[in-house]
Amino acid sequence: MAYVSNQRGMKVIDFQRVQLVGPGYLGDLPYIAPEMPAATEHPYVVLSVCDLQRHLIAAGKRIAADGTWGTASKTAFSDWTKTLPLADARTVMPTGYNALPTFGSREDYKFQGQSLRIPAIYATRLLPMANVLCRASVRTAPGEEPIRSDADVASVASYESKTPWAMIGVGVGAAVIIGVLVFKSKQKAGRA
Repeated sequence: MAYVSNQRGMKVIDFQRVQLVGPGYLGDLPYIAPEMPAATEHPYVVLSVCDLQRHLIAAGKRIAADGTWGTASKTAFSDWTKTLPLADARTVMPTGYNALPTFGSREDYKFQGQSLRIPAIYATRLLPMANVLCRASVRTAPGEEPIRSDADVASVASYESKTPWAMIGVGVGAAVIIGVLVFKSKQKAGRA
């Protein structure tokens, strides 16, 4: 066997013996069948980009559920896969030094139409989706209001600020009024 290095890594070239026929050759050499590697299957699960983003948000990743598979989403998914046991990573990448193949280089980690294929072992390890609305699903034509169900309206509140600004404003207003009343009562007490 000989080893040849190329850009994608080490490739093995198997030299095969062949039968030579004709005058001047040393006779018939036996044909040795090359050892064919076993077929490698990469099981995958198909998810929409929004669904995977919502799973990652539930896992604590700070990304937006916008339906776009950009750098932030890829990085969040890659970082999440690194938190899983090494045995899971080795079922996807036998070398184990990287938890994911290069995006689009294999059938288990690439786009399938508008959806995304991810390795099946990682799909089984995902936490339940976070209750956030995918921003890609509420895009409508200009001037139209998106139709939402009650469940969607409840999840829209999760995008809004958690700080109760109206209550803070009422509290500050009450504190100012109380302060003014206390100040005036002290002024009256000081004059008397």
